[in-house]
Amino acid sequence: MTLQEQFDRERNNLDRVYLTPEGAFLKAYERSAFILDTQWHPFKVSVKTVKYLKAEIASLGFGKQGLCRLEEAGFQRIAENVYQAKHPVTEQEFQAWKTKKSSVPIGAPAPEKPDFNLADAIRSFPLESSSPIDCMIFVASLKKKLAHPDGTL
Repeated sequence: MTLQEQFDRERNNLDRVYLTPEGAFLKAYERSAFILDTQWHPFKVSVKTVKYLKAEIASLGFGKQGLCRLEEAGFQRIAENVYQAKHPVTEQEFQAWKTKKSSVPIGAPAPEKPDFNLADAIRSFPLESSSPIDCMIFVASLKKKLAHPDGTL
């Protein structure tokens, strides 16, 4: 299933959790991610801009072994990798959650890039809520900026 298909499926979803297998992990997008994050367990949620969809997509992931804990937490299995939410959610709740999880408010223009300051970049990085992969990506971006402060390769 493509990201476009998953995004379309989530567009009107207010009471289901759709999980997408990705290797040894299961990934939830948009409203499914919101339901899991608020009705099951707080997760590290990623909100990233997907240019070809012209949208910001919220997602989270967990190991496949977590499915048994999902069922133990009261989520009823409807079909393979589809679960009933404990209670329906509203579009307003979802949008407020997504805005809170996003580092840049949804719909806001990207801020202009000021002169690069390494100390400010490190201070502003949310280390305590970042995964090891996020940290590696951050360090790689710092190395790139230090090599080419204008962002060019």
